[in-house]
Amino acid sequence: MRKVYTSAGAILVQPEAWDSFSAHYKQIYAAGGVIVNEANGDVLFIFRNQRWDLPKGKQEAGEPIEQTAIREVQEECGIPAPTLGTLLCETYHTYTIGTDSILKKTSWFRMTLAADQVSELTFKPQIEEGIEKVVWIPESQARTLASSSFGTIQDVLNAFLNSQS
Repeated sequence: MRKVYTSAGAILVQPEAWDSFSAHYKQIYAAGGVIVNEANGDVLFIFRNQRWDLPKGKQEAGEPIEQTAIREVQEECGIPAPTLGTLLCETYHTYTIGTDSILKKTSWFRMTLAADQVSELTFKPQIEEGIEKVVWIPESQARTLASSSFGTIQDVLNAFLNSQS
């Protein structure tokens, strides 16, 4: 069963109904990450369009999804390439652009930045993407911060925190 976030809220789509459901949408693929500071376990968040979020973005033609995740995190946060870890989860949400109905699948990876990378780090938020801030948040506060974000971000953070136990 897949959870899909729509303008009306989250819906659950049964596996046998997925092809029929997704046929009504133009599909877009994206990737992002939960970046962990190896020095202290903090998690990297961005503040975009008046909400706390995690870095992610659309896949380019011919690009492996893992490379999309790394590239987007680098671009949105202005950081060196993080070390790619395991796939945490995939999220789905729908939206409209003009007359097109879009179904966006985002693959989310655990990523790390080594202590030596973090110590010399100066964030460069991608302003043209609406990103105002890039900050480290203690893992103990991450769930609270995500609770005021999108449902997909809450799901990603839950997958990340559950993978820690």
